[in-house]
Amino acid sequence: MGLKGIINFKNDVLKFIIEEYTLEPGVRKLKEVIFEIVGEINLNILKNLDSNYEIPIEITIDDIKNKYFKDKQEIQIRTVTNKNEIGFINGMYATSMGFGGVLPIHAKFFPSGTFLELKLTGLQQDVMRESMNVSLTVAWNLTKKERQIELRKIYDNESNKCGINIHTGDNAIAKDGPSGGCAITCALYSLLNEIPLKPEFGITGEIQMSGEVTAIGGLNYKILGSIKSNVKSFIFPKENEKDFKDFYEKYKDTELIKDLSFYPISNISEALELILVK
Repeated sequence: MGLKGIINFKNDVLKFIIEEYTLEPGVRKLKEVIFEIVGEINLNILKNLDSNYEIPIEITIDDIKNKYFKDKQEIQIRTVTNKNEIGFINGMYATSMGFGGVLPIHAKFFPSGTFLELKLTGLQQDVMRESMNVSLTVAWNLTKKERQIELRKIYDNESNKCGINIHTGDNAIAKDGPSGGCAITCALYSLLNEIPLKPEFGITGEIQMSGEVTAIGGLNYKILGSIKSNVKSFIFPKENEKDFKDFYEKYKDTELIKDLSFYPISNISEALELILVK
């Protein structure tokens, strides 16, 4: 934009912009926001409307809040519910920029021409959609035969056929990756068996057809972001124990993780044992 090398965004400023004004896995929105700021500076210089600029121009957090984005609404951090719910769980996400947080996942029955047909909403991408199909297979196979028969009587008859709508958080934000598989499986099992899930948990892990829960990326970012949403207990793959140990060594003596609980697991049955309301 004609100003290469003369406008500086320090790391703390970029961190503030990402956390308060963008919320997506990639960098597209961050680029848009920075482009907007640089464009305004460029225009003011070209029009000679602002004589207060000194080169290099250092952008501060105060500039962002009170000058460039004074009319923009900052992102509101979701806090987790305190109510046990059927088919609702807190997944976790991490971005390529090194930030993370809670991804609410809802599973509900809906009228459909096909029994257990999946309707996926919330702008999921291909990998995540594939993971949801695996999750449904795992959740169904974990459900006792007696309950399967009962479900077919209720939701697979001439007068009433139902599929399952899985919704993931904000409709405007694209979501991808397999790391939501464990959480989605728990939500589906909860729905199929009418058992509520505990609300204080955040959960991450890729799910395999065998029920094995396998490694994911960005564990530390997921935990740090979810703490802001008041998640108190964390379920993650045992395969990520090294990542967790690195995280724990860094924060073990801080108030940040005081009174939090962490559970490494290797199979979906362990997650269900922890998160289902008995």
